[in-house]
Amino acid sequence: MQDSFSDFDQRYGVLYKEMELVLIQSEQRSELSLAPNSIQKGCVRFLSDISFDISQPACLEVQFFGRGFAVEVTILSVVKLPVDNQKAGYELELLITPEIALKARILLQLAEIVHYRNCLNEKGQTVTIDEAAAQWIEQYAAGFAEEFDRHINSQ
Repeated sequence: MQDSFSDFDQRYGVLYKEMELVLIQSEQRSELSLAPNSIQKGCVRFLSDISFDISQPACLEVQFFGRGFAVEVTILSVVKLPVDNQKAGYELELLITPEIALKARILLQLAEIVHYRNCLNEKGQTVTIDEAAAQWIEQYAAGFAEEFDRHINSQ
């Protein structure tokens, strides 16, 4: 496993810290964190304290800024991490379906807009969330979409 985070992982890892991600399967629940190289090749990777069964469906619950969704996910792989890894015991790889990609993209865009608004406010420019959204969409939405799609669809 590669221990370094790509620029994409670092940028969106900050945004993911605002989210609560919980994977549920049968009687098991684990709060997840992003793994290095978290989004690529149509998969998303997370770190978990417990293992999951790849032959059974699971449910991913996402909570973010008072909004959330739950989606059924396919676990592609579970890899036990070395004992000296301080973050978690397992790396999980989940398949990104079109439904998951759309919901993730919407949440990340919302996170980008909130971050953009906070940066403007710190610079003394008081703007509403709607004003920040309009500015962010005009300036950054196209580049965001390209970058997101490149990581989701990379081979």
